[in-house]
Amino acid sequence: MGEYQADQFMASKGYTKLNHNGELIDPLTKAKGKGIDGIWHDPGPPPKYIISETKYGSSKLGKEQLTGDWINKNLDSAISDEKHLDAIQKALDKGTLEKQLLRVDDKGKVITEIITKK
Repeated sequence: MGEYQADQFMASKGYTKLNHNGELIDPLTKAKGKGIDGIWHDPGPPPKYIISETKYGSSKLGKEQLTGDWINKNLDSAISDEKHLDAIQKALDKGTLEKQLLRVDDKGKVITEIITKK
């Protein structure tokens, strides 16, 4: 349910999902599992791309999650669009890729935290 809430939250902000073939998580479907939870394109001013990881309740990020190495390891299998893939990689290399932790509480509220770890 957490990934569903997070996807709805990001879509409501006008972001377009790029991974999972652009499909938002369905509330009746199980979470997608390991890897990047969300790769988002922001049509507005920078940041143009956001990588998100969703955690429910008090769950914590894994030690490597949202680091540059972790994103590099998971990016190719998460998105097939070469144009976006190249742009995301450039943003990651430049340090302009936004990384967000989307924490979903037990009432379904999404709290966003910008992650700055290298």
